Amino acid sequence: MEFDHLVFTPKTESLLCSQVFTVFEKPDACREMNVFPQRKILFEGPYGSGKTSAMLLSAKKAIERGWTVVFMPPSGERNIKSMEAGLSLAKKYQPSVFVMEDVDHEHREHDPYTFRQILSNLDGIISKGSRMVVLMSTNFKEKIKGGLLRPGRTDEIVSFGPLGFAGLCELVQRCVGSGKLDPAIDWSEVYDASREYTPAFVKEMATSAALQAVSADVKIVTQEMLIDAARNLRFQFDETEKARSTGQYL
Repeated sequence: MEFDHLVFTPKTESLLCSQVFTVFEKPDACREMNVFPQRKILFEGPYGSGKTSAMLLSAKKAIERGWTVVFMPPSGERNIKSMEAGLSLAKKYQPSVFVMEDVDHEHREHDPYTFRQILSNLDGIISKGSRMVVLMSTNFKEKIKGGLLRPGRTDEIVSFGPLGFAGLCELVQRCVGSGKLDPAIDWSEVYDASREYTPAFVKEMATSAALQAVSADVKIVTQEMLIDAARNLRFQFDETEKARSTGQYL
């Protein structure tokens, strides 16, 4: 994965650094402040907003510092036994990170028994002196039962979403390369054409525009190419947002 292409909003980046990365990067300083690596963090946001990328980046930082990472597949493919086995593995090889995507799936599928078991397992993983971080994600924060949101089950919520003007410009420049972008680009026009796009759509817009340049045998991506790419993606973006607003699982 190209971590150099990751761009988050200032608020999201600040929370990732302080609430997640700091636990791996500054363990001694955390202990001095009576903060122990027993954290449960929920990443929430729409499809394509960077939650999985942030999880992978967190895992990379943890592994580089000697932590074990246990990844659970999306919840439609898991069951309680596999979750318990994963948690047991994470407990055995501490310090560890337990990653669980789509934590709301069982609730949305009207499976209260499985959801209660998830809560019970999350309650039971942390003991005094343990060094475990749990990272969870959801596309539907509003559909998660309140019991999972209290501190102890979820200590912090990190929200992901559209990048905004500055983030969009930065991500396009990282994907294409600033030397390959027409200096005459009016970024406000590009932003208007791609308003509310999440990082996945912004990255595809940049890739599509770059391919237009290659096809035309030119070495510069123009404003027109970016706007054309953004407009071509609008139907996909709107349909994705429509699916999310109606609670459909993708």
